[in-house]
Amino acid sequence: MISFKNKWLALAAGAVLAFNLANAADDKKEEKSKGYLEAQKKALFSKENVKKRTAPVGKIYVEGDDVPAAAPPPVAKVTGPRNGEQVYTANCAACHGVGVGGAPKFGTSAWTDLAAANTTDVLLQSVKNGKGIMPPMGGCANCSDEELTKAIEHMINSAQ
Repeated sequence: MISFKNKWLALAAGAVLAFNLANAADDKKEEKSKGYLEAQKKALFSKENVKKRTAPVGKIYVEGDDVPAAAPPPVAKVTGPRNGEQVYTANCAACHGVGVGGAPKFGTSAWTDLAAANTTDVLLQSVKNGKGIMPPMGGCANCSDEELTKAIEHMINSAQ
């Protein structure tokens, strides 16, 4: 007598055999409708679409390969030093326009008091080192000393 375990094994083997025979018969059908073939090509997981989506993004060149020339880097236009108003507007106005963190407001007498108590060189050192919540260089990392001095003078002249 065949055991219960062997019956299930025989049943599973028969199912696999039937499935494989059905697939083999389906593969032999060569004529498929054009609509079906077009839909197959447009399918998200078609072989062509998967190949396109998983293609390499770049190339690796090894010694001896013909490597295309790189584009030259963009050239920055030299415009010369900015005036005090330009530096103030771009970097200082955000805080000095409203007096953030105790910063002297633009156009107030606080600037005449600062100018009377300090020279421009002392104020320049204060700007370069940072003071209170003002970052070093007044937040303008690409400003020259000349541009910072012009911005200080612009703010002092606003109070007069």
